[in-house]
Amino acid sequence: MDPLGDLETLDLELILSDVATVDRRIEKVQGQAKAHPREFAEQLNWLAGLRAHLNAGRPAAGYEPAHHDAWLADFNPLSAKPRLYVVNVAEDCLPPADRQRGQSRPARHARVRPAWCYARPARPSW
Repeated sequence: MDPLGDLETLDLELILSDVATVDRRIEKVQGQAKAHPREFAEQLNWLAGLRAHLNAGRPAAGYEPAHHDAWLADFNPLSAKPRLYVVNVAEDCLPPADRQRGQSRPARHARVRPAWCYARPARPSW
């Protein structure tokens, strides 16, 4: 059992899904650009940069070049959405401070992207 490995796998699956979405968007915009190439050049460059960012294994949430809101109107990358991780752990695996305040805290591990992490004891204490 490797929870961090599972999170990495989940992140990778979301990124791969986003790559497929970006590829479809590039095809669509290239079709529109045939009639007006100058109007779509900036958007195609932005999409190509996003695709390269995703292919490097980084989530869409970390891609920051300027864009127009209209480009994102119907484009919702999965790796840019907030996440909540719930992990079952043995109570003795929790740091002492977390046992006292209910275990709800921002994830501190560097591999866990901005998200909330809730670690709960595997066995209920009732």
